[in-house]
Amino acid sequence: MGQPRGKREKGDRCNRTKKADPIAQDVRAVGEEEARNLENEIAILVSQEERRNWAEQCSIEKKELEIYKDKIEKENQIKQEQIMLNLSQEREDWIAEANFQKQEFELQKNWLEKEGERINHNRNSLEEKEKELIRIKKEINCYTSLLTLVEDRDRESDIEHSSIPKSTNLEPEDLGDRWIEMLESKNQILPESIAIGYLVSTITALCSGSMVLLNGTVGVGKSSMVRKSAKLLGGNSEIIPIRPSWLDPSDLLGFFDPLSETFRPSSFTTALKKAAKYPDRPFLICLDELNLARIENYGADLLSILEYSKDKAGAEDKKRTLSLYSEDIEIHLWDKLKLLRAEENLTIEQKLLIAQLDRTLSTMKSECEIPQNLILVGTLNSDETTYDLSPKVIDRSYVITYPLVDFKAVLSKGKNNISEQLSISKFQEKVKVCMDCMDESTNFLPAFLVDPTDIPSRINDSWKKDWARIIKWNEDYISYLGIPLGHRVKRDYQMFFAVSHCLGITNANPKRCLSYFILAKLLPRISFFKDKDKKLEYLCQQWIEEIRQDYLIGDEGYILEELERQILDSGRRNVRYWG
Repeated sequence: MGQPRGKREKGDRCNRTKKADPIAQDVRAVGEEEARNLENEIAILVSQEERRNWAEQCSIEKKELEIYKDKIEKENQIKQEQIMLNLSQEREDWIAEANFQKQEFELQKNWLEKEGERINHNRNSLEEKEKELIRIKKEINCYTSLLTLVEDRDRESDIEHSSIPKSTNLEPEDLGDRWIEMLESKNQILPESIAIGYLVSTITALCSGSMVLLNGTVGVGKSSMVRKSAKLLGGNSEIIPIRPSWLDPSDLLGFFDPLSETFRPSSFTTALKKAAKYPDRPFLICLDELNLARIENYGADLLSILEYSKDKAGAEDKKRTLSLYSEDIEIHLWDKLKLLRAEENLTIEQKLLIAQLDRTLSTMKSECEIPQNLILVGTLNSDETTYDLSPKVIDRSYVITYPLVDFKAVLSKGKNNISEQLSISKFQEKVKVCMDCMDESTNFLPAFLVDPTDIPSRINDSWKKDWARIIKWNEDYISYLGIPLGHRVKRDYQMFFAVSHCLGITNANPKRCLSYFILAKLLPRISFFKDKDKKLEYLCQQWIEEIRQDYLIGDEGYILEELERQILDSGRRNVRYWG
């Protein structure tokens, strides 16, 4: 499309004008160029004027700045002079003050030196007096220690025999019949199977070197049973509390102190020494709460000695000893004692050392002999703070499980005053004859069992019958349900049977001996895990029924009921005598 008509006409007019007036255009161009040149000249003139004005202004400002700078410098100089003047005055004052303080310090120094000399003099005098006081105290301690050693020795040698009850002529046959009555006289109310089982187990442990374990809840009278039965048996007792931290035999036996070169005995070792003073009296040592720590750790040496204490004929001639410390240490102490005794003009310290060495070597040698009259008893608790017993301990022990306390039975029982004290001196020949009937030598029995009595020949047949039954149980039940029987059990039942017969336990009912042996020696071995086909549960239930029906006389500890409850408990994975 073309441009609009108006614009086209205007352009045409401009073209005609340009063509018509070329001279005017040239004049206009020249005028414009001259105007531009004039403007440039004017601009140059203006710029030069401004530059001159700016230079003059800078010159004026520079002069003013120099004047101000001179003024400032003069003021600073005046201030500096004033400061120096002030410092000079302060320095003079400080020097004067320092001189004054120096004079005071010199005076104080002189005074302190004099006081120091006086204090040093007093200190030297005091040190001399302290040395004299220490020497006097050492002499006092030495004499006190010597006096203590003498008193201890006198006390050990002069223990009144009245502390151990005197025995009377109570016949051994009457002991089994009167035992419950005698316990009741001491406020020990127990079921017959518990009381008689404890008596037979304790006397058997005395003769064979085994251990008796009293199992039950807290507060049923286990520890008091040990104390009171010891008195009734004409002996004495010692309760040794076990601590959970016991990990080493030294916790039970004591330890050798290398600093003082003496042995620090424990209450257990002291009790052994006390028991040895009266070898004709039974002495019960009770390890209270035995399973608070592992007896395999702290009592390993003791268990080994009890194991072989009276195992064979003539074994009593061999000394049963516990190693308390190294034999080399004992030799060293003997050598040191000989050297001290050979010296003359001994000091108090040397005399005290001789007394200590003499006491250690005479009363606490490196080996401690286990007396033949020792009966080791342990009490057990079953809770989260105790450890399980190992098969080794169970195999060497007779276990008596206490039932819960029957307060009605306790309140209904009266107190019988028994003036007689028991003596077991007549057991020796009776047990010897009884054991001879079973073709066993009995020279290892304690020396306080005397007076021979004829034993019927039926004893051997009765014992063999019971032992055959025990062997069959081991083959059919025990070897599958827990700890199998070993050779030691034969010896244990021979002794158990002989003691039961001498106590008159089997007179009324021959099954009583085997019944008590089942409770104390066989049932504690039960410990097995349930299987899917329930063969072991059925086997255990079968043995329980056989025992209950034909052999067990009384189960006041409710042991069989507890085992049956565990068998029927579907949520339980194992069955254990120990719960």
